[in-house]
Amino acid sequence: MTGLCTPASLIWLAGFCFLLADAVPVRAASVTLFAVADATLIERNPSNSLGAATWITAGITQNGNTNRALLKFDVAGALPAGATVTFAGLNVWVTGQPRDGYAETAFSLRRMLRPWGEGPNGDPPDAPGFGVPAQPGDATWLTAFWDTNAWTIPGGLEGVDYSDAPSTATTIAGIRSQPYFFEAGGAITDAQFWLDHPEQNFGWMLRADLETGLEARFTARRFGSRELEDPNTSPQLIIDYLPPMLITNVQMAGNQIAMSFPTDFGYSYRIEWRPATESTNAWTTLTNFGIIFSPGPRTATDSLSNTQRFYRLRRD
Repeated sequence: MTGLCTPASLIWLAGFCFLLADAVPVRAASVTLFAVADATLIERNPSNSLGAATWITAGITQNGNTNRALLKFDVAGALPAGATVTFAGLNVWVTGQPRDGYAETAFSLRRMLRPWGEGPNGDPPDAPGFGVPAQPGDATWLTAFWDTNAWTIPGGLEGVDYSDAPSTATTIAGIRSQPYFFEAGGAITDAQFWLDHPEQNFGWMLRADLETGLEARFTARRFGSRELEDPNTSPQLIIDYLPPMLITNVQMAGNQIAMSFPTDFGYSYRIEWRPATESTNAWTTLTNFGIIFSPGPRTATDSLSNTQRFYRLRRD
């Protein structure tokens, strides 16, 4: 979580660049995001897709076929760079369940480790849930992008195509008027990762935890998709965050530059530097303050004898 020099708010001193801000309390903010992509992997029809349907499906059908849903949210497009995510949770609404009864079961979110596509195809009215033939770029049971970019194994492989550890999980029963809610530290970690590394934001897989055996059947569910654009049924990612931390004061004394900033209880802070703004230049830690147990201003110093440097403040 960072503060970095920008053209609108920087100060240069002796060839050094600092981003300054008023010394005001950090105020939390909240944002609700709708999915920017969703898709369904359909084992029964492995070369079909559901890209434009008003639902996504996950779970095991009464015939033992597996469905897995994919969801993606544009976190970096909604939060300021350098913000600290303090809470993240996902609302999903069940809009369909097996006609012959359903089994209550745990569903989990797994972070996707590779990109995938959402095509324009919907679902035929005479065979709901079966999908329609995929078009180039669609995610299917066989491919992340139809029809040349195959998953490691059909449906995706744990630890390769998607994380082998759930980020968060919740128990899902049948249709109800309230959403099912996923929240856990793993969801916070994922949202923060997507904010800091948007190029690696491939979203989540939503799947039933139990996918084998007779007891796994009748767990298939339809969930409202992003195509509805309805706050009552579309997936919603709710994020609370703290704005980026900024250096509040810079002073020169002798051959030293002193950089000061406020701190809050329970967070760790460090000042980092690099010689230029290009991403090819790695950040180096100047001072690591560790976890703060006594809130208040902190100061880091650096020598003026160095060549040009850019500084940033990180809060974890």
